[in-house]
Parts: sequence; C-alpha cells; structure tokens
Amino acid sequence: MTVGHVLIIEKERRVVEALELLLQALDRTYDVASTFSNAVRVFKAEQIDIIFINPELTSLDAKPLLDEFEVAAEDKRQTRPPVIVLYTDEAVVSRYALNQLTDTELVKKPIRLDQIYSILDKKGLTKVKMIRGNQREKDKVTQYEQFIQQSEAWLNKLKNHLVEE
Repeated sequence: MTVGHVLIIEKERRVVEALELLLQALDRTYDVASTFSNAVRVFKAEQIDIIFINPELTSLDAKPLLDEFEVAAEDKRQTRPPVIVLYTDEAVVSRYALNQLTDTELVKKPIRLDQIYSILDKKGLTKVKMIRGNQREKDKVTQYEQFIQQSEAWLNKLKNHLVEE
C-alpha cells in the first residue's frame, strides 16, 4: 500500500509546511483543513489514506471528529485510515483518550520529519516516485535545509529513495 491522498488537519503554518515538504517529496497529494468541519467535508469527498490531526485546533473534543470519520469510512465501505495525532499538551491526549484509538500514532510537537517519515515507513507508506531534476522540489528542499538538518537520518533516507524517471 502506498500513501495516496492525505488529510492534514492543522493550523500551525510551520507544521503544515513541513508536512507539505515531506508529502511533496513522496509525490503525494494532500488537503489541508484548518477546521474540523472542513476536514469532514474533505474526508467525505476524497479517498483519504492517512490523517494528520492537531486535536488542539479548537476547544472541541477531537474524539467525535474521529468517530465521524469512522462512520464516513463505513459509508464508503472502508476502514478509517491511520491517524497521526500532532499534539503539544499531554492533557489533551489523556482527556480525549487518543492513546486508546486503534491505528493511531501520537507525535509530540515540535515534530521532526524523521519521526513522521519513520511512522509512514513503518506503515509501508513511503514509496517514492520523484523526478530528480525537478527544480521546484530542489528549491523547497534547499529552503527547508536548516529545518531538516536536525534530522540527518531522515535526509539520508529521502536521498536513498529518490528515483530518476
């Protein structure tokens, strides 16, 4: 299985940009929703293969949103896709019992791309088809080089997966 369409439910621009960089490098399409209502609309309209969610977007409980994804997935005759919860406050994880959900990974902010990559890789979701000569992608990688340097392991894994077409 490879990652197809990804749903990112997040408002923090730095986190969104980092995830966009990783997903673009992995040649994956994605939607970014900054509200839970937009997320549900996208989820119902698209075939989502993985969800990144910040449960701290609003004071609303994230658990009913994930329950709504369960119902929508059943309507599509599929299981709820894996969820990666991006959080800063441990109390939120406990309050919503997010650590008890099936097929859910918890990632404490600030996120590290090597950590996200490892989760995707563990789930078999990192098959890469990238055109090595794509200057736009090279420019984005250069732009985020300082951000990525905190994780040499991730950068080396990405270089190993680059495939010329």
